[in-house]
Amino acid sequence: MPQILRSSDSDGRVVLPDHAVRSGARTTADGALELESIEIGPGHELVFESNEPLRVSVGRLEIADGGTISVRAPLDLTVAQFVATTPSVVVVGPDGAPGPRGASAGSGPGGRGGTGGGGGPAFGANFQFDTISGTFIVIARGGRGGRGGDGGAGGGARQRGGNGGDGGPGGDGSAIQIYYQTLAPDTNFQIDTAPAQGGEGGDGGPGGQPDGPTGLPGERGASGKPSTVVIRQIQT
Repeated sequence: MPQILRSSDSDGRVVLPDHAVRSGARTTADGALELESIEIGPGHELVFESNEPLRVSVGRLEIADGGTISVRAPLDLTVAQFVATTPSVVVVGPDGAPGPRGASAGSGPGGRGGTGGGGGPAFGANFQFDTISGTFIVIARGGRGGRGGDGGAGGGARQRGGNGGDGGPGGDGSAIQIYYQTLAPDTNFQIDTAPAQGGEGGDGGPGGQPDGPTGLPGERGASGKPSTVVIRQIQT
């Protein structure tokens, strides 16, 4: 196994697999990325980000208070020695883009705002640790829906403003599995799997002057499906 990766050496973030590849980390015959040690400082972040599923094996992973593991790819992570007291695991899909604003009319009613983009789904993740201790926080959900676009302005007397676009739907959650060999007596799991909210509807556009009515606001998008988090002891 090669060298230690430290967040303090890379602006507070270790991004895998990029940083590991640049450091010459070894890949096993079955395609797993193998690292000797990763150290994440206070408030820093370990990010798993890839267009392909990741399999990562770490000899020692140390996360200082306020450190975060962010999962942005399908992940299988095995840690032989896990040292952390208040780690956060965040498995959240990307947020949807906002909808475009409706066209403003030179004459006539304003255009309707565009629908917000849907939030992306969260990625599935499996974690395997030797020992978990302290407060272990898991936040798992899809991305929030994008806000609907505002309606365009009406043009001319008594012309209605465009209606606001509807918000995009929230993304669906995923399945998270956390395996451990032992739990310290002070272990406390805090799990947040609240569904991703749909985006807010856009505002109605202003009416033309004089006396043009304002357009109607758009509807909020639907919420996504919640994630599931399963915590199990490894059976030996």
